[in-house]
Amino acid sequence: MTTYGIVGSRDWENLELVDTVVDALVPGSIVVSGGARGVDRRAERRAREHGLSVISYRPQEVDTAR
Repeated sequence: MTTYGIVGSRDWENLELVDTVVDALVPGSIVVSGGARGVDRRAERRAREHGLSVISYRPQEVDTAR
């Protein structure tokens, strides 16, 4: 089992390349992403389509009041 971090620009246009990368992962791989629109979400979706595990670190609100 190997873990891959796949993250990138929200506005990157070549999302087909993300598909190509995820398609090349071996069964049992884990995809880690930040969950942002664009590359991150595309990688997550494609990984799930292939039955791969996905770990998504979504942003959380932080209370910055002191």
